[in-house]
Amino acid sequence: MTSEPVKRVALEPYPVSPYLWHAIVETPGFYQTAEIDTRTGSIDSDPQRDVLFKPTDTPTRAPEHPLHGLAHGVHIHPVHDRAPA
Repeated sequence: MTSEPVKRVALEPYPVSPYLWHAIVETPGFYQTAEIDTRTGSIDSDPQRDVLFKPTDTPTRAPEHPLHGLAHGVHIHPVHDRAPA
């Protein structure tokens, strides 16, 4: 398994055998899965096959205008309280 710091672990037994478990380990950069046999104590996990890397976080940008993202060609005009003079 991983040598990275572990944030969370999820364990699920297989319905066909109470001795076979599927594990998911979360680290800061990736998830790693493994098969655990509690009868023999073996853990089967291949870092080349069983690692799912997390996407990098990117900062989000607030829209410039509340109507940002509308289809091109749509023109919005401000509404005034008074009629033009």
